[in-house]
Amino acid sequence: MKRSGTIPLDLAIYTIETMEFKQADVEGVPTYELAEQGKDDLDLMLTCCESEIKAFKDNNEELAPAPFYFERATILLKKEKKWEELIKVAEQYFSAIEEYKKKAKPYSAKVWLSPHQETIMKRLDLAYSRLKKEVDK
Repeated sequence: MKRSGTIPLDLAIYTIETMEFKQADVEGVPTYELAEQGKDDLDLMLTCCESEIKAFKDNNEELAPAPFYFERATILLKKEKKWEELIKVAEQYFSAIEEYKKKAKPYSAKVWLSPHQETIMKRLDLAYSRLKKEVDK
């Protein structure tokens, strides 16, 4: 039986309240406005990561941090072979996503299924292996 309307039948039992969330920003500029122009600026991407985590916490862990900044930061850190910092950034992201996942409602964005997750994880694995090689020398 097909149901008309915009709310899927399995979600119709949930009440979606109007919510206000704090936007992640860097010195008053929303992070999404910095994404394209600053994607190759490591310091800016790291600052955006910090801002995304802060907004995540300010929003009671109900709005996931945007993966773009973490992915860009891990790309740039890999280029500079800053393995320990890459590990810190990636683990911070995955920790936040795990917290978000615990609180996620049925209608929440399933960011843990994003392809960004896989690319960040590959860089994290690489950083661990490179760091281990450096220690083993």
